[in-house]
Amino acid sequence: MERVSLAAGLKNEDGRPSGSIMIVEADSPADAERFVMSDPFFTAGVWESLEVHHLGRAVGNWVASSEE
Repeated sequence: MERVSLAAGLKNEDGRPSGSIMIVEADSPADAERFVMSDPFFTAGVWESLEVHHLGRAVGNWVASSEE
Protein backbone atom coordinates (compact mmCIF):
# COMPACT_ATOMS: atom_id res chain seq x y z
CA MET A 1 0.00 0.00 0.00
CA GLU A 2 1.94 3.00 -1.22
CA ARG A 3 -0.66 5.45 0.10
CA VAL A 4 -0.30 4.30 3.71
CA SER A 5 2.53 6.02 5.56
CA LEU A 6 1.61 4.59 8.96
CA ALA A 7 -1.04 2.26 10.34
CA ALA A 8 -1.15 1.21 13.98
CA GLY A 9 -3.43 0.12 16.78
CA LEU A 10 -3.92 2.46 19.74
CA LYS A 11 -4.12 1.31 23.37
CA ASN A 12 -5.44 2.98 26.49
CA GLU A 13 -3.53 3.31 29.78
CA ASP A 14 -4.49 -0.26 30.74
CA GLY A 15 -3.00 -1.62 27.51
CA ARG A 16 -6.38 -2.48 26.04
CA PRO A 17 -7.18 -1.62 22.40
CA SER A 18 -8.83 1.79 22.10
CA GLY A 19 -8.67 2.61 18.40
CA SER A 20 -6.49 2.82 15.33
CA ILE A 21 -4.58 5.43 13.39
CA MET A 22 -3.86 5.43 9.69
CA ILE A 23 -1.83 8.13 7.97
CA VAL A 24 -2.43 8.11 4.22
CA GLU A 25 -1.39 10.17 1.23
CA ALA A 26 -4.56 11.72 -0.22
CA ASP A 27 -5.54 14.50 -2.61
CA SER A 28 -8.34 15.71 -0.33
CA PRO A 29 -10.17 14.80 2.87
CA ALA A 30 -12.86 13.12 0.74
CA ASP A 31 -10.19 11.04 -1.04
CA ALA A 32 -8.77 9.93 2.32
CA GLU A 33 -12.24 9.03 3.58
CA ARG A 34 -13.03 6.96 0.46
CA PHE A 35 -9.72 5.12 0.78
CA VAL A 36 -10.17 4.24 4.45
CA MET A 37 -13.84 3.31 3.99
CA SER A 38 -12.75 0.71 1.42
CA ASP A 39 -10.39 -0.95 3.94
CA PRO A 40 -11.49 -4.47 4.99
CA PHE A 41 -11.54 -3.46 8.68
CA PHE A 42 -14.03 -0.69 7.88
CA THR A 43 -16.21 -2.73 5.53
CA ALA A 44 -16.33 -5.58 8.10
CA GLY A 45 -17.50 -3.18 10.82
CA VAL A 46 -14.35 -3.46 12.96
CA TRP A 47 -14.02 0.32 12.87
CA GLU A 48 -17.19 2.05 14.00
CA SER A 49 -16.28 5.62 13.08
CA LEU A 50 -13.84 7.64 11.02
CA GLU A 51 -12.25 11.04 11.58
CA VAL A 52 -10.13 12.70 8.89
CA HIS A 53 -7.53 15.29 9.89
CA HIS A 54 -4.79 17.07 7.96
CA LEU A 55 -1.27 16.26 9.13
CA GLY A 56 1.43 18.76 8.28
CA ARG A 57 4.82 17.33 7.45
CA ALA A 58 7.58 17.97 9.95
CA VAL A 59 10.49 15.64 10.69
CA GLY A 60 10.93 11.92 11.26
CA ASN A 61 12.08 8.77 9.54
CA TRP A 62 8.80 8.19 7.67
CA VAL A 63 8.39 11.82 6.49
CA ALA A 64 9.42 12.19 2.86
CA SER A 65 11.35 15.20 1.68
CA SER A 66 9.27 17.89 -0.03
CA GLU A 67 11.86 17.82 -2.82
CA GLU A 68 10.91 14.29 -3.93
